Amino acid sequence: MGAGFGIAPFNWSYYFKAPENSIFRTGIYKDSYEYLDLNGYDYYSMTYVFPIYLSKMVEFKEKLVSIGIGIKYYSLLDKTFEGRVNSYYYIDENNTDVQDFEFYLEDTGRKHLFSYFVKLGLIKLTKKHNSFHFNLVANYSPYKLGKGWYKFHNLTYESYGTVEQNINYIGLEFTYGFTLSKRLKDKQVD
Repeated sequence: MGAGFGIAPFNWSYYFKAPENSIFRTGIYKDSYEYLDLNGYDYYSMTYVFPIYLSKMVEFKEKLVSIGIGIKYYSLLDKTFEGRVNSYYYIDENNTDVQDFEFYLEDTGRKHLFSYFVKLGLIKLTKKHNSFHFNLVANYSPYKLGKGWYKFHNLTYESYGTVEQNINYIGLEFTYGFTLSKRLKDKQVD
């Protein structure tokens, strides 16, 4: 069991081949290559996090291995957010502020979320019976923090879709644990 503070980042990135006769090969883009790379707009959802975790340590090939599963409860600090990106640029002096891209994201109205996670890692004990933990973590939640849409303008074809912000990830975790047990500390002195 534990408690913490979490930040869920959101960013967008599009990398695509611009059509031969599109506005994406004129104006500010005229010196770019045939592939266009658009990205940016980070939004952070801040949460309190309360994990419940069950683990088992086993010795494997003279290494201490940790295997565990758990559930996390998230409480959003502010459940109302809305973000919008409108991208404009110029083609020439007569065509200023031409819209090329639109992106919209809003919260789903949920203040409380759950996720499930698994961990697999190695543990290294120090001479003072403290520990280093190196874990691979996979986290999955069926709930979404935000939903929205995007749309490209001024292409020779329709290009739009939906976006979602979630708290799913695969990551690395590094932890240092302190031993508070007097019995283990006394053993060290002997």
